[in-house]
Parts: sequence; structure tokens; C-alpha cells
Amino acid sequence: TRLALSSIYANIANYWKYFIGQTEQLKRLKIYEEKQKQENDFSQWALSSPENANLMAQYKNAYSAFEPYAVHFTYLNEGLLASPWVRNVSQLGSTIKSMNARKDDSAYISQLNQNLNTMVSTYQKTYNETADKKIFAQVLSSFYNDVPKSQHPKFIALIVEDFWKGSAEATFQNYADNLWKNSKLIEPESLRKFLSNPSIEELQNDPAYKYALNLVPQDYVKNNFGTVYSQFQAEKNRLDNLYLKALLAKNKGALIYPDANSTMRISYGQIQNYSPKDGITYNITTTIDGMMAKYQPGDDEFDLPQSLIDAYAKRDFRQYAENGTLNVGFISNNDITGGNSGSPVLNGSGELIGIAFDGNWEAMSGDI
Repeated sequence: TRLALSSIYANIANYWKYFIGQTEQLKRLKIYEEKQKQENDFSQWALSSPENANLMAQYKNAYSAFEPYAVHFTYLNEGLLASPWVRNVSQLGSTIKSMNARKDDSAYISQLNQNLNTMVSTYQKTYNETADKKIFAQVLSSFYNDVPKSQHPKFIALIVEDFWKGSAEATFQNYADNLWKNSKLIEPESLRKFLSNPSIEELQNDPAYKYALNLVPQDYVKNNFGTVYSQFQAEKNRLDNLYLKALLAKNKGALIYPDANSTMRISYGQIQNYSPKDGITYNITTTIDGMMAKYQPGDDEFDLPQSLIDAYAKRDFRQYAENGTLNVGFISNNDITGGNSGSPVLNGSGELIGIAFDGNWEAMSGDI
């Protein structure tokens, strides 16, 4: 179980650590205060610009209108939709209908079955009934307690009505037990058996499918947020465009970063050592000696191939040796953000010298 869930655990731990680092640096670097100062400076300038005078007030109104739904929206994305079986099961209806509609197209059916088998195999690798059921029940319980009752979807109210056991925790555990017991779509082998001869009628009567249908994202947002979210997004986009235009006017002639979203991003910097705080300095490079010091056979993160271990024992680094060892990583002050892992690092001659794989802990607030 530990091995099967280790990658998911590491993923969540990395996510969790990222937000801890971001929060710490927001406080340490006084990012909030800096942003406030920028907004105050802008508001002062905008007094002489009638078309921009109310921009900050309009931002405040837009965020204030959406703020009551912010916790709910976060629970939707980070909690309700986080169960792998929910995402898989919610799509089965359209898949089976498509199979029935094109049942004479053997190539299409073959490809679809292959895709479904791959989906189940991927799902099965990290499936653990005890953990999955416990997390599922806890997420629903936390949602019930943390999201205002006036915003609760109808299906949550029905679950509470049908499975109430005196507390939210006991109620949703009771519901989870019932779901796992009566559904053919959650346990991987049961799901695989169902998909070998799928029936749309059987699917529609399955309790897991009935639950998952409530969480088709676009339908959920429409049914439970009405126009609040779409209006917030539209207003924010409108204000962002006006704000950027106003900033360009306010800082005419100054160099301002372009919006790099959905573009090929290029940053530049220097290779140098790094001192995050008083008394601590990281050298420019790390070496194979550090890799061997962390080596843990069988560990997902710290295992090493035998060929590398043998090369280390012989100190056989060929043309890559430097000062009797092998450099494996280096620090630069290039900008980086989420999604940059794997980006090539080029020197001034356009030669590949490394691959970006991490940002420093102290700069996580740069994503704000």
C-alpha cells in the first residue's frame, strides 16, 4: 500500500510544501504590503484620469461578490473532483452511448476498449479501498461543515437525509460504505468486468454513477453557482485589460513584462551560488557525491541505477569529470514558475547545459 500510494503522497506533499513556502515568503518579503502600495500609488495617479478613477473600487466589488463562494469553489476543484473514480465514472455515460451508436465500427470500438482498459489499469495502480473510501467520506464531511448550508447542492442534502448518523463524519462514512458496497464502478476489477459488457441501463442505476453525474464540472458550476462565477470571470477579465492599459499609460516609457500566458516563455540569468538567509550559502553545483549520500535502494526518489553506482565506485566519469567528480546540478537566478519543469537551459552560445527542475523555496511568492 505504501509503495502504491507513494507517488500520490509525494505529489500532495510537494503541493502542500509549495503553499507553505509561498505563505512564508509572502510574509517575509511583505508582498501584501508591496501590492497595497502599488495599488495606492495607482489610485492616486488615477484621480487625474477619469476613466481609471474607479478601477480599484470595481475590482473590490467584483471580488466581494464572488468571495462568499470562494471556499465552495475551492472544495469543488480540490476535493469533490479529486477522487479518480468520480472523474472516470462521470464520463462513462457518453462513452457507452458512443459505443452503442457506432457498434458496427470495429476499429472505433477496438480503440475505445483499449482506452478504457488503459484508464482502468492506470486507476488500479493507485486504488486503495481503505484510503480512497476514508478520503472520500472526509472530503464530503469537511465540505458539509465548511461550505455555507445555503450553497449546498441538492445531492448533498439528499445524502444527509438518507444516510444521517448523528454527525457529518458518521453520515458520510455511512454513505461511502453504502456506495462501495453497492456500486460496480468503483472497485477496479468490478469496473473492468462491467466495461467488458457495458449496459447503459445498468450504468444509470448504479449509485456511483448517480453521484458522479452531479459533479460534471460545467453542470455543477451552472447548477450551484448560477451566473456568479461566469460574471466574476468576465468582470475580472474586463478589469484586467483596463488595468494593464492604465499601467502602461501611468508608466509610459518604462519596461513592463509582457503577459506570457500561453506563449513560449524565455528567461535569462546567471549561474551563481545562492544565499537564502544569514549563515546559509548553497554552492553553484551539486555532484554525484551528494546523490550517493542520499542513495536509498528501492526508494521512488532516491534509488539509483546500478550502472551509475558502478561508475561512482570506479570514479569513471569520462569526459564529464571535473575536479575528480561529476557535476549533476547547478543553481541559476533564472525566473521559473509552475509548469517549467523540464524546460531546457541554454548557455550564451545556444548550447543545452541543463534542464530546469525546481524553484527555490524562498521565491515561491513570485507566482502571486
